[in-house]
Amino acid sequence: MHVTSAAEGRAPPTGAATAPRRPRLLALHGWRTSAAVLAQQLQRSGLGTALEEVAELDYLNGPHPARGPPTPDVQRAFQPPFFEWWDAVQDAASVAKVVRYEGVQETMSLIRAELHRAAASGRPVGGLVGFSQGAMLAGLVMALQERSQAGFQDVPPLRCAVLIGGGLIRDPAFGYLYAGGCDNGGSGGGHSSSSSSSSSSTVAQDAAQVPPLSTGVPVASATATQRPLTPPPPPQLTQPQTPLFSSPSCHLIGSADLLRHNSEKLVRAFRQPLVLRHDQGHVVPRLNWEQRRQLTDFLRANLVPTNAPH
Repeated sequence: MHVTSAAEGRAPPTGAATAPRRPRLLALHGWRTSAAVLAQQLQRSGLGTALEEVAELDYLNGPHPARGPPTPDVQRAFQPPFFEWWDAVQDAASVAKVVRYEGVQETMSLIRAELHRAAASGRPVGGLVGFSQGAMLAGLVMALQERSQAGFQDVPPLRCAVLIGGGLIRDPAFGYLYAGGCDNGGSGGGHSSSSSSSSSSTVAQDAAQVPPLSTGVPVASATATQRPLTPPPPPQLTQPQTPLFSSPSCHLIGSADLLRHNSEKLVRAFRQPLVLRHDQGHVVPRLNWEQRRQLTDFLRANLVPTNAPH
């Protein structure tokens, strides 16, 4: 799986041989888009320029070809192929509307492999940046590493994450990550003990219909294709009520984003989050000058090692 870098194809600047290299951020695209789409989204919004002041961006495609079309806005603006990190599927027999992420294990394997590959090359990934489903994935990876789970304890530590239009993971398979900081009413729902059907219904993905491209670059909304679930479901996933994770995180949330409430739940899972709010929808937003400064200061404070040369 090729990872594209924002620095690819550029001539080295004068003095590059002695200049310290920037730390690396692994960039994770939204649902049913691609690494190339995210690179364009970041550049169009100006966020790419802000991030590249501090870090080198590497873009990774999801392991699963899109199982359906993206929204018309995405189709008009970008060229295929499109990918996804998982497919959110709801059990029709579950009264509590359990949502499972089909394909998430392959995604975890891909992310682990890329982090190992980068470390072996001598250029380890220092942090994650993600949009929409990619931001949900980035938040999940940070939580798994902090809990020393799923093999992420064996790669160099990720120092921080920038989560754009992210949200709390809804698959109850990961509910254990939030144990001890949750109430009894979950955003992801529990499961019905009487459910024995293997059929599934379609469920809205972790994305939403958003304003046109003039206000930002949107990501898709659609429903998942029908396919069987694998019982029994894991423990109930609930919403964190007290902060659980100490990993530095920066959250970009739009007041017009239909998914902003789930983004707020993700914010509450982190102890000291930096939250940058904007008036746009579910897009890679344009930030004002002060917000861009806060973002680059966040990255410099958390992504760059304290013993790095200046």
